Amino acid sequence: MKFIYEQRWTGKLATNRWPFYADRGTNPVVEPAVGKKLPAAGAAAPVLDVADSGRSVRARHTWCSLSATAAACALGLGGMTLAAGSPAHAATRPVACPSTACDAVGSGLGSTVGIALDGRGDAYTSNPDGTLHKVVLATGATTQVASGLGNLRGLALDGQGNAYTVDFGGTLHEVNLATGAAQVRATGLGADAQGVAVADGQVFISTGSGQLFELDNAEAPRLVTSGLGVALAIGLDGKGHVFNVDPGAGQVDETDLATGAVTTVSSAFGIPTGLAVDAVHNRVYVFEFDTLSRLDLSTGQVTVVATVAQSGYAVALDASGNGYVDDDASGAGALWKINSLTSLG
Repeated sequence: MKFIYEQRWTGKLATNRWPFYADRGTNPVVEPAVGKKLPAAGAAAPVLDVADSGRSVRARHTWCSLSATAAACALGLGGMTLAAGSPAHAATRPVACPSTACDAVGSGLGSTVGIALDGRGDAYTSNPDGTLHKVVLATGATTQVASGLGNLRGLALDGQGNAYTVDFGGTLHEVNLATGAAQVRATGLGADAQGVAVADGQVFISTGSGQLFELDNAEAPRLVTSGLGVALAIGLDGKGHVFNVDPGAGQVDETDLATGAVTTVSSAFGIPTGLAVDAVHNRVYVFEFDTLSRLDLSTGQVTVVATVAQSGYAVALDASGNGYVDDDASGAGALWKINSLTSLG
């Protein structure tokens, strides 16, 4: 049985994640891997997400039975508790990047914060230094499409040869991908604009202040809701809903575009930054640091499906079910392709 240890620090957007393994013997069953130590009594209480429901977990002679909707359960390990809600299930074996199932398809991209696929064999990335890059997935050839766009965040394509991206100051830019020409589509979208999604001529923008805006052609931006927390990456399901990750609360939220009602669909994460929606299988993929997880929207089950060697930020899916994540911790700005991601067990 596998545990993930997360230590959350107030006011600091960082986390330390250590793997722990357990057996069902007579000795205390939670033991640190790779030489890491359990926190001392009185230290900040971590969160343990159990990766195997339906079993009993013993820790220092304290037992608790886990079910698909397990409530919080004290383990008696210096304040450690099991996270409430649906326990995560480990994948058959998470894909590692790099490996034969995960290829580097681009490099030299800097600190990527947004990834989008055009369906024609190219990927595009946005960067906080104000640049957009194009990656030819078949060859890895990388070119800069545009620059001078401000402190960029999310990125989305409209399928008509245009990219939409927001800068942190609340400006929405439209970029012609063939020429690199950019124009401002909207301003005043908050002082901390973050996510972008596009569908059927409508553009959606989220902010770190919890707002979700909708922009339809030449109309002024419409405020859909203001109750999303720290809304970073967003994605659409094509059924009238927008999903977002909230790294401040460690959760995924769903917004009904018709009513503006917000529902938290999972709070099983640490500090998620990337999100991609798989509407075909009713799933959401969530990226945080070096871990990509799959959230089943029907059951609430969370499955770790891939890991990267370095820390990243964004995730995207193509129409064939392949996944793409970035790796910006090395400074090289790599783009990884996880083959047949939506088909993994």
